[in-house]
Amino acid sequence: MQRTLMTLAILLIATTALGQADPDMIGIYFDEQAETNYWWSEPFELVPIYLIITNPTATSIAGWECSLDWDMGIAMLLGDIFYSGDALNVLDPPAFAVGLASPLPAQEATVLLWFNVFLLNDNYCALTVDASPIPSTPDEFPLYVDGNDLSHLILLGNPTGYDMEGDPLPCAFINYDTTANNTTWSGVKSLFR
Repeated sequence: MQRTLMTLAILLIATTALGQADPDMIGIYFDEQAETNYWWSEPFELVPIYLIITNPTATSIAGWECSLDWDMGIAMLLGDIFYSGDALNVLDPPAFAVGLASPLPAQEATVLLWFNVFLLNDNYCALTVDASPIPSTPDEFPLYVDGNDLSHLILLGNPTGYDMEGDPLPCAFINYDTTANNTTWSGVKSLFR
């Protein structure tokens, strides 16, 4: 129950504009500008998915690593995964340890990859970014490699935060009905006092 309410709270506050967001974040979005992390769709439709680093502190990206998690019984990966730049992933998706032949110029919203999922039903689906299953650092966070200094590994945060155990909260949602829950922000905050 607390996790559901926390997710709702995050939905209410996760609409911060990129310019006001923390640096070096990684999230799943439904647009290339990292403005939409919520999608409503009917079954048997394609949904575009973008993995994006927002507000990177480095000027270029030479590689990156993370893993993606969602219920593939609701949203099945359909077709190819497309990478930005000349990329080589040494893991099997949805796990990623990607090297780039030449550094990718960093932007306010730097798209790392994109693909489509096919909705098999109209159930709620949460999408999460986590560390690579074989992380390069003991921190166990997603990260990227500074294109100007290959020894500089920059940890990436989750734009929606972490639960009480330190696990990343979902950062994107398909078919989550916010109107079905009559919880107020005050009620959510009272759970954690």
